[in-house]
Amino acid sequence: MAQTLKRKFPALILCTALLLSLCGCQKGKTSLTFPFDSNDATYLETLYGKSLGDMAEEWDFSIEDLVEKPEGSGAWSLDRTVTIEGKEFTQTLMMSPDLFCGLEYRYDCDSAEEAAKLAETIYSDILEEYEAPAYEPLSSPNLLANEGVFDEMKTAQRGNWYEAWGRIGEISWLRMDVDIWVKEDKGLFSIRLTYRVVPEEWHRFVPGVEAPFALFPVEEEE
Repeated sequence: MAQTLKRKFPALILCTALLLSLCGCQKGKTSLTFPFDSNDATYLETLYGKSLGDMAEEWDFSIEDLVEKPEGSGAWSLDRTVTIEGKEFTQTLMMSPDLFCGLEYRYDCDSAEEAAKLAETIYSDILEEYEAPAYEPLSSPNLLANEGVFDEMKTAQRGNWYEAWGRIGEISWLRMDVDIWVKEDKGLFSIRLTYRVVPEEWHRFVPGVEAPFALFPVEEEE
């Protein structure tokens, strides 16, 4: 009996260590791989409805280190980044008003040309993961799907271009925004990638709330 336990003991230690490591991976998963695959989307959706304190425990950060920009907006910037196409994007927790409802990535480029090139690469990555966006090309002059839009950005002085995909996972959607604003010697060249719960599903976390509009309504069966 003693010899049997002696032989099995190292294996028990290995199994225990593996189990603990797996548990550790489930908690404090602060960096997701963009664009989210089905596992990442599922994990994100387990966070919807959590308080800022719950998120601090889940992602191992201090609330005191967060910065709300602008004040009262419910957008809390994390002091950590995630790498997307070789660029360090900041992460922002979106709260509505005090419950987690989404995650935003943002990167500020140095020029309109850099923003256009990076946006085109990321847009291609998203198309590969999620296929066609929600809106039809030409339904708005500002859609990223419109022909020649990235060439237009390279010399733009002002503009906002966007696209949306959904549903991602079960109750999420993704929006990509490119903002360019140039005045005299100052300029803004930002790319924002935002995963959020679709408004028509927010009632799951705030019972009784009614969405003012539905982004991706579910078709009723006949």
